[in-house]
Amino acid sequence: MRTCRLGSARPLRPSCPGGVGGADKTYEEWREDLLAQVAAGWVLASVFVRFCEDNGLVATPLLSGPGAALDRARDHRAEFFAANHRR
Repeated sequence: MRTCRLGSARPLRPSCPGGVGGADKTYEEWREDLLAQVAAGWVLASVFVRFCEDNGLVATPLLSGPGAALDRARDHRAEFFAANHRR
């Protein structure tokens, strides 16, 4: 597998000769692919966090959980925003 390095001219995306790194795509195609990867990563991370919460692997639930865990997650969120409130 070849790796590419960004040039010094601040390119919009990584590019390499021969189409490695997305150089063969338009900006719009590259952006859509990146957004799809970010969305998939968000979903997978959320599923992982919920798995950890449901199985008691984290002390304070952050998203939700069975039973009273949803209320604890809501309280945790409210406390966070109360402590970090900026006007």
